[in-house]
Amino acid sequence: MLRETSPKNNFDFGLSMTFADPAAYTGDNNHPDHVAFVQWGWLKEGVDFLEIDHVPSPCRLEE
Repeated sequence: MLRETSPKNNFDFGLSMTFADPAAYTGDNNHPDHVAFVQWGWLKEGVDFLEIDHVPSPCRLEE
């Protein structure tokens, strides 16, 4: 769980998860408990959210 410190968005907290590989992510994302939580919990009770799914980038930021 992360606490937002920037005034650039309206969120106070964030959740972050890291998976060992794409198969682990897919397994979690498609798991019946996850699907049920999203359908009957998150979408029903959540006021607002922003989902960001990402993979590490091979790019380097120039110094």
